[in-house]
Amino acid sequence: MKEMSLTFKIILLGDSNVGKTSILKRYSENTFTEQQPPTIGLAFYKKVVERKNIKITLEIWDTAGQEKFKKIAPIYYRNAQAVLICFDVSKSDTLEGAKRWLEEIDKYLSSDCVKFLVGNKQDQGDFEVDQTFLENNHMKYIQTSAKTGYNVDKLFRRVARTLAKTKIKKMESLDQKTIITLQVQGPEEKQKKSLCC
Repeated sequence: MKEMSLTFKIILLGDSNVGKTSILKRYSENTFTEQQPPTIGLAFYKKVVERKNIKITLEIWDTAGQEKFKKIAPIYYRNAQAVLICFDVSKSDTLEGAKRWLEEIDKYLSSDCVKFLVGNKQDQGDFEVDQTFLENNHMKYIQTSAKTGYNVDKLFRRVARTLAKTKIKKMESLDQKTIITLQVQGPEEKQKKSLCC
């Protein structure tokens, strides 16, 4: 396989104080701040990962969780290939908030957008999510801890791998359709030429 470069837009959503920015800081800078100030509006992170012969650029948009910013958030959803909906495993009401975020984004995102439910603050306890809910919403679930770093890299590796695999399949499918189209048109062109002569 030849070298390839892919770029993907990922958005992080969730209520305030569930640790979205802390997850990104852990992933991009390998740091953690106990008292992370809230994101105002939007923050943008970019990270390049290499996987086999593929250079994958992750453009990660960290949205504010406060209610007053929910009106402008749909602007940032546009063309996202993945969404990470975060909640705090130690506060079950934030899972209800994550479900509201899911309802919100389903209005704006394409059906092939990859969705992850991220249970953050795993260092404060485990949290099981109903499998039926995940299946019905075509979501993958992972628990993380921005504080300890637990599963943070794994989360973004899974997202990058899933997106790259999907993109490559689409590209291969398009290549196959092009080949088939060329093969179908080839014999017809010969028949047309032979009839004209």
